[in-house]
Amino acid sequence: MTPVPLTSNTIQFQVITVTSEWQAEQLARAVSLLDNPVSSVEKQSLWRRTAKIDVNEPLKAGVRDRSQREDETWLALPRPDLLVATSSRDFQIEILGRIARGPSTRALPSSLPEWAQVDRKASFWGLRHYSDPEARHDNSNPRAKDSEAAQSDAKALGATVQFDMDNNIVEVRYLSGSGHLPRFIESMVEHEFQVDQPQADIWRLKSNLRNRGDFPFHFAAYLLGFGGYR
Repeated sequence: MTPVPLTSNTIQFQVITVTSEWQAEQLARAVSLLDNPVSSVEKQSLWRRTAKIDVNEPLKAGVRDRSQREDETWLALPRPDLLVATSSRDFQIEILGRIARGPSTRALPSSLPEWAQVDRKASFWGLRHYSDPEARHDNSNPRAKDSEAAQSDAKALGATVQFDMDNNIVEVRYLSGSGHLPRFIESMVEHEFQVDQPQADIWRLKSNLRNRGDFPFHFAAYLLGFGGYR
């Protein structure tokens, strides 16, 4: 075997200590890219952004273009270190009111079992308590009435996500009284996650992003309700 010499450009890394000041600076820089706000609520500016997304109609033979609808996102900056994004103006107004005056009740009470399954000291963490979505379309909610059979889990309670940035490990915990994982999660386990059950009705899914790439993190965010449209 003949060795082949390899050459590479010089690579330089800049290691930055993440401080609250640095985070505020990065957020302010991102907000500076926004144009004039469309309105203001609770003395806070509101920005509206739109995107075209597929309506998710069935595919038709010979038809490449799919029907689309306009999807909107409302942005506000109630604190220098906090950017709030919502899918509707009314919900954004409600959130800003809660921040300004304090909520009368917690949206996610401390009694929820999800709180015991997430490490709030992790680099990134989140939790979701599944509700009955009624007529709303939400394929990321296993309790959705119109979910495909493969996704349906009427006893789903919630999910938590935490990310260990130092080791590139993402961990998902799925809570359900059904006794098994929904098939849409099971289909991810074989190739993307390692799974075990630390206790009854709780499944733990772990994945090393250095080995598996970004997909496991995107799937974890999807379970929290981000990035899923219908």
